Amino acid sequence: LTLARVKPAAHVTLAERIAIARRPDVLATLAVTVITLAGAYTVYSYLAPFLQQTAHLGGDAIALVLFMFGLGSTAGNFLSGATADRIGPRRVIAGVLVGLVGIFTALSFVGTTLPADSARWIVVPLIALWGFVGFSFPAAQQAYIVTLAPRLAPITLSLNASAIYLGASLGAFLGSLVVARGAVAELGWVAAACEVTALVVLQ
Repeated sequence: LTLARVKPAAHVTLAERIAIARRPDVLATLAVTVITLAGAYTVYSYLAPFLQQTAHLGGDAIALVLFMFGLGSTAGNFLSGATADRIGPRRVIAGVLVGLVGIFTALSFVGTTLPADSARWIVVPLIALWGFVGFSFPAAQQAYIVTLAPRLAPITLSLNASAIYLGASLGAFLGSLVVARGAVAELGWVAAACEVTALVVLQ
């Protein structure tokens, strides 16, 4: 009884819903979401075998690495929104993609060139950093996609959510192809290529 009356949102016609899904700028933004998530899930889906092969980590050690990834993710998600408000979401997204290219490249470079006992001291911090950088993407991307059509934000955000799931599925598939070749340590190369592609589409 004490809550303020909420003004209903403007009615959006079916034609408007279809039209927004066909706009080139919206499609390009959704493509960035798909490709970015594909790169991340290429590695994340097979993070345990990656850590086992490149750093000889298993069991509780992998759980600790995931905990560090989670801490980085929380910080990245928290700071991303404020940063996007200050410098603009598109600049945040570009910075995230450049960062992910570097991180994924470094993961595979270290994993394929250094012995596991040495690699672990680099791989583990890189994964924590990946959590921070990677989870700076969702908030910035959502903020950007809202600016494309503010009145239709519920529609574009729902499309973006679908793009996230599509990207995760695509990444798991790409990773499976790499793992099937017995080249677990090379997952980062594929992930980095995805992020480069996303950066090209963003431009």
